Amino acid sequence: MSQFKKSLFIFGKLTGMGWFVVALVIASAFIGKLIGDKVGFPVIFTFLGTLVGATIAGLGIKIAIRNVRNMDKK
Repeated sequence: MSQFKKSLFIFGKLTGMGWFVVALVIASAFIGKLIGDKVGFPVIFTFLGTLVGATIAGLGIKIAIRNVRNMDKK
């Protein structure tokens, strides 16, 4: 694989990770708000949903970065 194609591939992976984080945090905050509205504590559940989404996004980024780094070893 040429250096340009490799760089473009890594750029695409990093861009995809960014969209993954944004979508996951927004979706989890929205779901937390919906649950909070049903229970009666929208602020607390929105915060908890955002926290869970950010944690899952962090784990996803860690795995994706590990995959990109291992790509160089192949």
